[in-house]
This record gives sequence, structure tokens and C-alpha cells, in this order.
Amino acid sequence: MEIPQITTNEFYYLDEDKTPYGYIIEKYGGKEIYDPNLDKKIIVEDIYDLQFNDLERVDQILALRCGWAWGVTDHPKGDITKAKNLHCYLFRPKQYKFWWNASRFPAYIGAFGSGKSLILCLKGIYYSLMYPGTRGLLMRATYPQLMDTTIATMFKIFSYFGWQSGKHYNHHISRKLIELYVGPDVKSEILYRPAKNEGNDIQAAIEDLQSLEIDWAGIDEIVGVEERIFMAVRARVGRWGKISKQEHRQLMVSGNPPMEGSWIFNRWYLKKYPDDQPLQDPEEHSVFVSSTYENRRNLPKDYIEALEASPEFWRNTFLYGRAGYVDFEGEPVFPRFRYDTYVSKKPLEPHPGRGLIRGFDLGPTSKNKAAVICQLDPRGVLLVLAEIMVTDPGIEKFGRYVIAKTNELFPGESGNIKDFADPVAFHISQTDGKSAADILLGLGINLYPGEEKLDLRLDAVQGLLDRMVDGAPSILIDSRRCPLLVQGFLGGYRHKVIDLPNERFSREPIKDRYSHVHDALQYVCSRLFYVDSKKQKDYRNKISTRNPGLVEKRKRLMGMTQGRG
Repeated sequence: MEIPQITTNEFYYLDEDKTPYGYIIEKYGGKEIYDPNLDKKIIVEDIYDLQFNDLERVDQILALRCGWAWGVTDHPKGDITKAKNLHCYLFRPKQYKFWWNASRFPAYIGAFGSGKSLILCLKGIYYSLMYPGTRGLLMRATYPQLMDTTIATMFKIFSYFGWQSGKHYNHHISRKLIELYVGPDVKSEILYRPAKNEGNDIQAAIEDLQSLEIDWAGIDEIVGVEERIFMAVRARVGRWGKISKQEHRQLMVSGNPPMEGSWIFNRWYLKKYPDDQPLQDPEEHSVFVSSTYENRRNLPKDYIEALEASPEFWRNTFLYGRAGYVDFEGEPVFPRFRYDTYVSKKPLEPHPGRGLIRGFDLGPTSKNKAAVICQLDPRGVLLVLAEIMVTDPGIEKFGRYVIAKTNELFPGESGNIKDFADPVAFHISQTDGKSAADILLGLGINLYPGEEKLDLRLDAVQGLLDRMVDGAPSILIDSRRCPLLVQGFLGGYRHKVIDLPNERFSREPIKDRYSHVHDALQYVCSRLFYVDSKKQKDYRNKISTRNPGLVEKRKRLMGMTQGRG
């Protein structure tokens, strides 16, 4: 059996801007192969249409030698030329790049069905076999997600390899541990942990991680994991000491595309921290983005067709793999929001000379502070031009940043601005005798209080969504500069599920990164747009019914009634 001597690039050309070619396509392109998944014959057009078992034996060996495939053999010494059976995976181009990438934090970001969990688990197994006695960690947001998807994928790989429990591996469920037998009396360990415990206590999860010593780690579906967990895992990688090559002591991540503005997008795509400062180690963060089409051979017949029939914003993320929409658990606050109606199809620019309107969310105990920059156009349509959110800033630092960003984005309009904020911004601090409004006034930001009552604020926004101006919506949002706001309208700004079977949700929206920009917008809308007196009265009645004692106490504090004693 004569095996061709070719290089990796000769096996398959990696430049995606040119027509793919190379040995593998020149030999198999145009051939018909039977696809049991689709239950029909297909014509090979690209490497996406090929699996390892479609290749002739000589080309299977060639793929392994070129690094385009990996797996196990039944030969006791691993000699691929003498093995009877090769149980291997043929990589897709993005999987190939992810597999051989040497950065400390490679990210495989893919659309639905793009083989994310598989390549993550496969590389974990690779390290476990390559370095006997090593210890790795697999993580996902919750324990059910971890078991139902990531660990289930791991056992599918074991089955494909022909591995048997008790002979090739052992699974200790109570210890959340998989042991791989990699040699005589030598085992490698793969631990698995959820990023959230049952009480959703992030700090408790971080404390649990602080006692772990591992060589490598993989976080699956990173969009559901907080940055603090990533940082905690990062500090544990390499401490077990069994992996000799530094480039293999990796913390790998995989998942659906993140939304623009998220910590994942900032870190891997923009190479920045959430406060816009550049990463200290940008070269250690590599991202490889894959579409559903790149794994089309392994998907059911109607899978891609269903995605292609989805709305554009859904296709962008879950078919093409572009950063954008993320699916959320819970009940959207604005379920009637429609992307194609309220999100501008082109970048929005302010009308010269009409000034700007800003809304601020400055909660003193909040981790994030947010602002939105808007304008009323000549027709009375609210243009939401930009959003700003910064993590852990002081009030003065945030104010200076908003001023700088406003001048940068809209230099001709910065002389005429009206600013609204949460009424809590006017509360006097007991430490320095100043309010947030006082501090910002010193910078030239003169705040006016927005509406305090949540229901009235939400009514003001919903009223805008319901109102039309000359047949067009009365609010338009710039998706390029307002990714969090758009994601919030699409479901990120949501009520928490309390009792799903009975459709019970939390009364107030979840407080997270989406709520801050939405609160900022609400303070603008609640002052610019009228909320009728009946809705205000309904709101007061609702509050009275819920807690009349609290309402009476507040009235006494405000001097509205005669207090006793």
C-alpha cells in the first residue's frame, strides 16, 4: 500500500476566500457516496460532505498523518498501517484549526449542529491519552445540560471507539468523574462540573473550583457561563502537572455565537475587557467560527431547511454562526417585539441641530452602569442611537466615559443634551454627602429624574412599540450600536421562571446586563411619552392590593398622612 507524501495544505486548501482544492477534493470531488443519515446518495463537493469512513484506507492513513483526522486503532502499539480497524474523525476546516491551535484559550464558536461539543470532548480525550495520568475538567452552565449534552457526547465517542465500561473506562457518577484506562495501572481523569450549583450561587461554585488541580479544561456552551467562572477555571489549569508541553495546558471553550457586547464577544472577538481596555494577552485568545453547513453531513435531512426558513436575525446566529441573538429561558418582558419592525436596517444617524436625549441607570450597588443615547426625529419617532455599559466604574469615571463616547459618536450634537436617570441617583450618600446627580452635575451632566414605578416605565415603552407614525413604528433602534438593548427586547430582558407547568413568572424582570440598558431607556420613555392617569391609578391600586401596609408607611415618610405617635 503506497501512501502519498503530501503536506497538510496539499491535503486540503484552507484559504476560505478561494475555491477549495487539494488532494482530498481532487480525488473525491464529484463522486457519489451513500449517506445513511440522509438516506440517499450525495455528490461530494467539499470536505464537509466527507466522513472518515468514506475515505479509502490509504487516504484514511494519509488524513491521520497530515493531522486532518484523529481517533483510536485496535493495534496494541498504535501502528495505523497495521491496524485492522481505525475509529477516527475527519476534521472540518474550522475543527482542524481549533485542534492544532496553540493559544491558551482557543474558542470554537458555532451555529446549531456544527459539532461544537464533539470537538471539545474529542480534544479532551486526546490530551487524556497523550499524557497518561493527566486530569482534565469539562464544564457547562447547569448539571442537566452537562449530562444531557456534553457528557452524552463523550459517551457517543466512547461507543464509536468501541470502548466498554469497566474495560476501557469507568464512570463514577457520584464523584462526577470519568476514568480512562490509558496503560497498565495508569488512569487519566476527566472531571465534570456545572458552573452553577442548585442554588445558582456563583460564589459557591467558584469556591468549589479553588480546590481543583487540573491540566486542561473545556467549557461547553460558554454563553451560559459567567466570566468569573471562566477566570476561576483559568487559575486552576496546569496545576496538576502531567502535561509537559505548555501549549497543551489549555482552557478551551465552545458554544453558540455570543451576543455583541457580551464578555465573550469582548474577550475573543475584540480582544478587550468589558471596560474597553485591551487584553493583556490577546494572542492567547483565538476564535474559530463555524456555520451549520460545515457539519451538514451529520445532520438530519430537514435540519438545515428549518433553519433556513427562520427569521434573518435567527439565521445569522444559529445557521451562519455570526455573533448576535442568544436564546433565553424565561418570559420576555416585551413578547410582541419584532426585530424586522423596530430594528433599523441601516445605521441610524442623528438629525443635525435637534440635540440628544440620554437615559442613565446608575444603581449605586449595581455592578454595571448603563446609558442610552437617543433623539426625537422631526416626526416624533424615538431614534435609539447607541448604548453604553461599563462594568465596575465609579460614578465620576462613568460620567466622563459617557461624555467622551457621546462626543466621539455624535460630535455635532453634544452641546444640546437632555439627561434622565433613576430617581435613586438623587439620593444623598451618607459617606460624602453627595448624590450621583451631584457628581455628574460637576461634569456638566444635568440629570432629571425618570419615572420610579416599573409598571409605568414599561407602559411607556410598550406604548411606543404599539404606536405608529405615518405607518411606521414610533421607535427605531440601531442594532450595530445597541446590541444589548436589541438582545433584551428579543428575550434577554425577561421574567424569571418560577413555576413553568403553571406558567408562573417573577413579577419584576431579572436584574442582569440586559436590565441596565432597558432601565436607562425606560427613564427616557417615561418622561418623553405620556402615561395616562388611568394607568397610573391602576398601578397604585395594584400596589395597594399587594402590600397596603408598605404603601401607608411610604406615605407617612413622605408626609402625606398624619403619622401616629
